[in-house]
Amino acid sequence: MNRRVIVGRGIDSHTLFLAHFDGNFKDEITGKEISGLYGTKYPVLSMSNPKFGNGCLTGNYGEVSDFRYLENADIDYNNTKEITIDMWIKCTALASATGLRLGSLHANAAGFGQLGINVNYSGYFCILNASSTSSWQSTTKVYKTPIDSAWHHFAMVCNNGVCTLFLDGKIVYTTTRTIKAKRGDLVAIFCESGNFLDEIRVSDIARWTSDFTPPTKPY
Repeated sequence: MNRRVIVGRGIDSHTLFLAHFDGNFKDEITGKEISGLYGTKYPVLSMSNPKFGNGCLTGNYGEVSDFRYLENADIDYNNTKEITIDMWIKCTALASATGLRLGSLHANAAGFGQLGINVNYSGYFCILNASSTSSWQSTTKVYKTPIDSAWHHFAMVCNNGVCTLFLDGKIVYTTTRTIKAKRGDLVAIFCESGNFLDEIRVSDIARWTSDFTPPTKPY
């Protein structure tokens, strides 16, 4: 697939998925709408206090199993590839889950090669990956995140099975994970009530290997 390269907006050939939520649910890379709906209380647009631009995504009083998704996304990963997931999250209250997962639509990721990050019901920044046929969220408590109604930059970089989590540009956790090859082309976005998401991006390179300064403008 030919990917859009927009000079000055930070959209380069390594960007596989990018959503600004500036009044729409469009993936800037494929031009497709993130129109898949799972459940009835999936995330919705908010024009109130985005991190950048004029919109963001917010929870809709749903459950963790309710989400928006994009099918047929051109995103590939396994244990030997590089991949980066990063986004801005604002948490105003503890909720079941807020974040993104890649792979199968199957609600239980065991054996389905899913990969992602989220803030869980206890406020922990978590790695989501199906490392075996019986494991979904292999890391349940990684790093306590601030529930302070402020925007924070979250990122996970996986490089040859080593996954590093960054919060506001600082390394907070590094671990070795067995990342199963994907078994689907889904990008699923979930956001619980009281939380907000903006500038979600997936890349096919390790964008950061050490502490960095979070972006100061939209990609």
